[in-house]
Amino acid sequence: MKKITFLIFLSMLIVIGVNFMFSCTVGVASGKATLDGRPLLWKNRDSSGFENYVQYFISNGYNFLGLFSRGIPSSMYGGMNERGFAIMNSVAYDKGKTGGFDNGRLMKRALEECGSVSEFELLLKKVMGKYDLAANFGVIDSQGRAVIYETSSNSYEKYDAAKTKDGYILRTNFSISGGGKVGIRRFVREKEIFEKKLSNKKLTVNFLLKKVFRDIKDESGTIFNYDKGYSAGDKRFYNTKNSICRPYSVSGMVFRGVKPDEPEYLSTFYIILGNPLTGSVLPLWVAAGDVPEIVGRYKNSLLNFEQMKIYHYIYPHDKEYTLDVSYLAGERSPNLIRKLFSLENSIIGESEQALKSWRKSFPGEKAISAFQNYLAEKLYSNYRKINKELYYLNKFRNINIKPALKINKNIISNILSDGKKLYFISSDNRLNIFNTGNRKIKRIKLGFKTGKHLLMEKGFDNTLLLLQENKLIKITPPLYKKMKIIGLSDFHGYDRYLKNNKTSFFIRVRNNLLVGVPEKHIIINIDISKKRITKKAGKYGFSGFRDGTSSLSLLKTPYSAFKNNKDELIFSDKGNNSIRCLTQAGVVFTIVGKGRRGVESGWKHEVQIDEPMQIIENEEGDIFLITNIGLRIIDKEYFSFLLIKNNKFKNYNLVYLNGKIHIYDNLKKILERLNM
Repeated sequence: MKKITFLIFLSMLIVIGVNFMFSCTVGVASGKATLDGRPLLWKNRDSSGFENYVQYFISNGYNFLGLFSRGIPSSMYGGMNERGFAIMNSVAYDKGKTGGFDNGRLMKRALEECGSVSEFELLLKKVMGKYDLAANFGVIDSQGRAVIYETSSNSYEKYDAAKTKDGYILRTNFSISGGGKVGIRRFVREKEIFEKKLSNKKLTVNFLLKKVFRDIKDESGTIFNYDKGYSAGDKRFYNTKNSICRPYSVSGMVFRGVKPDEPEYLSTFYIILGNPLTGSVLPLWVAAGDVPEIVGRYKNSLLNFEQMKIYHYIYPHDKEYTLDVSYLAGERSPNLIRKLFSLENSIIGESEQALKSWRKSFPGEKAISAFQNYLAEKLYSNYRKINKELYYLNKFRNINIKPALKINKNIISNILSDGKKLYFISSDNRLNIFNTGNRKIKRIKLGFKTGKHLLMEKGFDNTLLLLQENKLIKITPPLYKKMKIIGLSDFHGYDRYLKNNKTSFFIRVRNNLLVGVPEKHIIINIDISKKRITKKAGKYGFSGFRDGTSSLSLLKTPYSAFKNNKDELIFSDKGNNSIRCLTQAGVVFTIVGKGRRGVESGWKHEVQIDEPMQIIENEEGDIFLITNIGLRIIDKEYFSFLLIKNNKFKNYNLVYLNGKIHIYDNLKKILERLNM
């Protein structure tokens, strides 16, 4: 018996120790402290339980929404019911010896039974001596009341926000009546934010989200400035052990009540399902009759899961309590916090417009539910986008571009790759074969005079095919001195499609020799066996944008191309700011971009690219392209991300070799991009 008692006592000590680490920063405000006159209740939740979800409950009393940790369905951490009554808590370690094992159970019961602050106080009186409690319970109701109850198992003290000088009450993990000290530094910081940043202004949901929940203060006293962000040379790592926002901040809640003359269904539950630095807020309403599936389906939240992915970039695993602000707001990052703030502002703005309309008349449960789902999907798609951006940023973060080979003569052709070798033709009429293994060049003098515009492609049996003005030249290995010249001016269709037109790419796809003719906005096919040239895609002489079969499609300046593993032609449609595909069936469809120019990341038509030029694919199926502003990647999911912003790249070309991307200036040198 003594051994069992000791083990129970030891487990209690462990729980208490853990709870000291994982504590909360909370508060409550009456209408006199808020900008719109509606009460507010908030909680920045710290815990070891990172997996959070919101669940909708239909009970014998009042229906309600509650926040839960996965695996602990019997205890909740804050919620709101259909009467507009909301409750949350912070553990008050000076009010009990165990940390209050029944705090969550009482809150769940309160939401089922209580429609007002007064009824909650009656419930407290009823359960005194029956529950293990140690908490600061914050509550608001539809009559505008806003109260903190400092509660132990046998007693409570009431603090009414409306009766305070400023109209709000702040707490962390101690109580005024208990005289404790746990969370004092966070309490002082929260108080400082309210006094300095709120000043004579009124309190809003946005203030709590931006200024309180996301506050970062290093142990040295340095406060991170979001407006300035992070630049190379700045303080990069912040020890956030006593910040309001810390590595163990797992969610943020704000409950906004209603004015006494407003309908209860307008009461709003704003939730950040995850660390406040990794996500934006989502408004929920009990009147919707449910929550979006990605918020709480099967007691698991896809929204929370996506935010947890982001979390691991800003909080390094090997540095406890340490935040890496270079990912959060660095110049080379996708500027995570700015994107989250922008997204959050959009979400709040749309919800305010909805509430403004709903105050005039009840829209119905289905309409509110549909609006919730729309906002949740908007968050989810943006989180996925941010995670992709962080993945590519991390993957290519420390890669440099350096000279790999200097060329004495100008390169007048494109560069081909073949195994470990690069092939290109220089202005001194020589075929250059560069072995990347021993970094030696073999130079072969060609038996004809090259012109200013020359395209090169691999033929069958490793022959090299050269397209120059009105000639097609076949050069045969291994010495590359034997050649055959085919006159194209005698081919049917030459005068219509090729004569006097500068070509942009030349690629063999099966038995087809496909050539881009940008000035005529078409792609042509050179048929050697039948001695004819025919249009393959686009409309001769007409620019525009249209997907469809070759005869119906419209192109605008087809510029560069490659053949993928399905023998499809992937090409950059420069004038249309898009990447398109020409299938073996002769159908053109758009992969990324459609008409407009832009620099953002995203999937398929979400992102617009800026003048795509040179384009190539690696062994993993990722597409790399040079645009007017830098180097971009499009992965197998058709997600596009700007890897390097550098407008000097617009004069360069690409080649993939030995798992690396080579970037070459067609006038000066080859540059090698390492560690791709």
